[in-house]
Amino acid sequence: EYLNEEKIFNFTTQIYINTRLYSNPQMLLLYKNMRKYDNGELTEAKLYEEIRKALNMSSSRAKLELDSLKRVNNDSS
Repeated sequence: EYLNEEKIFNFTTQIYINTRLYSNPQMLLLYKNMRKYDNGELTEAKLYEEIRKALNMSSSRAKLELDSLKRVNNDSS
């Protein structure tokens, strides 16, 4: 499933809220990397990889992060 601009913004905001321990530069890097995708190009798999790289997480931690984001986004829609 492709993520539109609004979903990307929601995901990014939620990551920031969920992971206050991360520094702003890491969040900015994540957001910048997500923005390089054209609208409709960013899939959940790519988002997961960007979260993992920018926040320097293990694969399992990034997967947990993405799963919790999906739950939050599904609840809010």
